[in-house]
Amino acid sequence: MIVGRRLLRVDLVRTRGVRRYLGLSLSDVKDVALGVSGLLASGSVVFVCGEVGAGKTVFCREIIKKLTLDPFMGSPTFPVVCEYQCPAYKLCHIDLYRINSISEVNELGIYDLIDGNVTLIEWPEILGDTLRCCLRVSILLGEQNTRNLEIEFF
Repeated sequence: MIVGRRLLRVDLVRTRGVRRYLGLSLSDVKDVALGVSGLLASGSVVFVCGEVGAGKTVFCREIIKKLTLDPFMGSPTFPVVCEYQCPAYKLCHIDLYRINSISEVNELGIYDLIDGNVTLIEWPEILGDTLRCCLRVSILLGEQNTRNLEIEFF
């Protein structure tokens, strides 16, 4: 059960393998994102999976707000890649929703963006096995406008 951001963060730090959160509100999803943001460092790659409307971009925005203190960010669906400056690295938010093939991914040059930066990738399924992540966040729509989250640590 999520009691607060501080407890959640400790919970995530001590977790190995898979952590599940069931019946979350969108506000709770944001709390989980804030907990995850405390785990990220230069070179971290996070895959954010889920169906349309599940809360992937909400999750990513909370991390971006926390790490960059930038209140003006949007979904990168149209530009595909958005970069934000953090004190020690760049944070790259990549949305592959409109990408249809691995050759399109290669044309974007996202593999060059990853080195030394924090990278959040929505719709990573198109990548197949071409890229490894340190965490995979899966967000599923639950009953009565709730979300179920699964965070897999690698």
